[in-house]
Amino acid sequence: MKVVAFYHRQDTAMQLPPGVELIADSAIVWPGHPLFLPDFDDAWVGKVMLAFRISRLGKGVAVKFAPRYFDAMTLAMLPQSVALTEELAKEGRPTGLCGCFDGAVAMGKWIPLPAADGPVTIDVDGTSDVVEQPLKWACEAIAALSHYATLKTGDILMPVALVPQVALRRKSTFTAGIDGEKLIELHLP
Repeated sequence: MKVVAFYHRQDTAMQLPPGVELIADSAIVWPGHPLFLPDFDDAWVGKVMLAFRISRLGKGVAVKFAPRYFDAMTLAMLPQSVALTEELAKEGRPTGLCGCFDGAVAMGKWIPLPAADGPVTIDVDGTSDVVEQPLKWACEAIAALSHYATLKTGDILMPVALVPQVALRRKSTFTAGIDGEKLIELHLP
């Protein structure tokens, strides 16, 4: 199983080769578990992404066949160290280190896919964003990634970064949901 985050906005077209970050499955915090922010930084932000679960093996999947390859969606939150991200980026070094610690991605509970590819509202700690065609983004991400790598059952693809980053604070709670349904409720000890 792999977790693949695509860092592009929904107002841009998917490019080949896609810019992605691979996150180890051991870094996942599943629903109901607290998220412990590592102590190597005091300033953290959370990036929220729409996530889709791959339901079958696939390689070289065309966009028109991509709907057959995913079966559920949720939200994921990726905590990022402000200082570490800035230091690596300033030096032009890869920032993959930012996503390999335990708790590098907090997953929400899975929900069924919407019947139609209409807009969904993402609520994150009091702010909201609208994703116009979430299933379209999943299909494009599947086609782009499967051109280069094999998709496996259980893989998680996060095709679009959403609302602006949210400041994360220890001893607080982070919540996020889709269309009024809370999918993530994280306690940050």
